[in-house]
Amino acid sequence: MKEKRCPSLKFFLMIVLLFSYFICIPFTSLFAATITHGPRIGLVTSSEATIYWDTDVSTIGKIQYGTSSSYGSSQDETTARTNHRITIEGLSPETTYYFKAVSDDAQSESTLTTAPTRQDAIFKFATMGDNRGKSDQNDIQGLPVFFTDLLSDMEKRNPAFAFNIGDLFYGYTPDINKMRQLYASFKRATDPLAKEIPYLVSPGGHEMSPYNSTDPQPGFDPLALWNEQFAQPNVLNGHEGTVYSWDWGNTHFSSIDSDLYEHGKPSEGLCVIDDAQIQWLENDLTQAQKKGVRHIFVLSHCHAFRQTGAQLFNQGSVNPVQRDKFWAVLEKYNVNAYITGHEHRFIDTLAQDGGEGSNIDFKVIQWLNGNCGFDADPVTGKHEYTLWTVAGDTVKAELIDTSGTISLTKTFLSRQPVTIPTLDIKANGQDGPLTVSSGTPISITASLAPGNENGKLADWWIAGSTPWGLYTLTSSGWSPGINMLGQYPLISISPVEIFNGSPPVGDYVFYFAVDMSPNGVLDSPFYYDFVQVHVVS
Repeated sequence: MKEKRCPSLKFFLMIVLLFSYFICIPFTSLFAATITHGPRIGLVTSSEATIYWDTDVSTIGKIQYGTSSSYGSSQDETTARTNHRITIEGLSPETTYYFKAVSDDAQSESTLTTAPTRQDAIFKFATMGDNRGKSDQNDIQGLPVFFTDLLSDMEKRNPAFAFNIGDLFYGYTPDINKMRQLYASFKRATDPLAKEIPYLVSPGGHEMSPYNSTDPQPGFDPLALWNEQFAQPNVLNGHEGTVYSWDWGNTHFSSIDSDLYEHGKPSEGLCVIDDAQIQWLENDLTQAQKKGVRHIFVLSHCHAFRQTGAQLFNQGSVNPVQRDKFWAVLEKYNVNAYITGHEHRFIDTLAQDGGEGSNIDFKVIQWLNGNCGFDADPVTGKHEYTLWTVAGDTVKAELIDTSGTISLTKTFLSRQPVTIPTLDIKANGQDGPLTVSSGTPISITASLAPGNENGKLADWWIAGSTPWGLYTLTSSGWSPGINMLGQYPLISISPVEIFNGSPPVGDYVFYFAVDMSPNGVLDSPFYYDFVQVHVVS
């Protein structure tokens, strides 16, 4: 019989110390996070930027940012997650910001530059699409080398942002884990560029039709998976992360979703733009024209016209009607080009050759560039992307192949009407003259539509002629004499109240003016509006 020994005091102390060590360590530090993708730059405007990244374990992410490498500001997520996304607000236009994505001890840093608001800003952007390979197995191992060669050339040319119009990989699988592997492969290929500039994406059928079947099948929601992978604006219900718009300098961009998977009707949402999107697009372009943009581009995956008939909306008798409604909006708002793909080639004349055999010569260019992946253009044998340069009323499009050779150059001129700033000042909601009795409250409001002067610096003036002389509004309030309100860039301003009170009996005239020579002196060229108010006993 073996002798039983009691554990020594030393052994007990070691156990206690070891236990104390582990309970003092934060639980998350036992599973240190690794950044698996990103940080990637999402949509950037003149005042905000979205940054997103993935980690292998759930953490609460943080972005440190500022105009120098010492940062100075930070923003944290509120819950732990593996797909991190933070939108920074309150940024200044045309400004470079340093940022660092932090998840526990894992961190990665880069810079981004916000959009300009100046109408005369010169900038470049890049578009590409249909970069998929010939099978899921190939794409999981790595996307086509032609695509990565185009990305490398694009990075050298320093576009402000890039947009991919979809069919990112082969897809067509009901296996959600395989779909996540395919998204990971796409991110591996694009992470280096997406860390330097906004890299935006639109879904194609290969991402949105996971079942490769016309039979209804239960399974995952491809749109939900899309939003798990990318951080893009949620603007329109049912099209979250795919339908949104933004401005860059004097140019407006609208992303449309031509490939929405519908459970129970797997093929009916592909190559279709529904009424909700068409109405959203019309409202969006109306506001863009009010701001005085000089160029408009609309982007989506499915092309509208091909040589043998309509590709967009070709899944039933109602769909050609949808196509025509969509194209009518593009024509109405003088869109420069509809940038698209789906067909693995480049061609830019299909909307100008009679519009699918009709006698209509459309003015909007359909820029079809879908030869960025496994399939080359069948005529030229090339894989190409497009680099666009915007300079004032001119846009230059360059088609560039994998060797860096420019295959084609085309120039677009602005199709937008020339508009001047429109100022509006009202008394009690009326243009006047307004006559009121003594003691009646008067509210004076001012609004501004900048037209083609959007973003330009100007002197701002708000004045009131009274029985006691001229008064002007400054940052400190109303004061006697002629004083400038300030120097600010022209932007769209909804009616804002500048005076509210019950002035004594007398005649009053309120003025709102801007002059385009920002020198602190009221001189030409200037734009103004006024409203007269008569207060009687």
